[in-house]
Amino acid sequence: MACRSRSRGARRGGRTYDAFLFGLLADSLMPAGLPRWLARLLWRHLPAGKAWDRLPTPQLAALVVLAAAAERIESAPTAALVARRADGGGYRSAADDGPDLLATAAARFALGWLRPTEQLRDSAATEEDAAFVEACWMDDGLFGASPAASRGDSEHSFYALLALGTCRA
Repeated sequence: MACRSRSRGARRGGRTYDAFLFGLLADSLMPAGLPRWLARLLWRHLPAGKAWDRLPTPQLAALVVLAAAAERIESAPTAALVARRADGGGYRSAADDGPDLLATAAARFALGWLRPTEQLRDSAATEEDAAFVEACWMDDGLFGASPAASRGDSEHSFYALLALGTCRA
């Protein structure tokens, strides 16, 4: 019974990821990429009137990738994701949090889908984001969740590499 209720909750909360993962799978399996009509169909099945600014940054990032495929670049999720950027570099997981590596990696990855070469590469924001990621490099040789972390781990090291990959020229 506990598994049943948990799966119901996962289904309700997982719509964002379901659409995103289906879109990425379809994009990788189709020779010409994800057809715009399919991305738009997925986009239409997202809940309307959602409080996008309350979603965690990884979910917003998934929506931005889907918005890019559906050519809905000027969307509410995109504006909410851009607003998550912290002064001095990095992205926040929630509107009132400090920046962290997972949010930074997810946001920069998604914004790279949106604007592959324009804004993310040669800008002061990119330099600040790269500096934030480097500040998360701990003395143990791994990356921590934020510069305030005491130790690094392999999961956050992966996020750091993803974020740094979006910062390269």
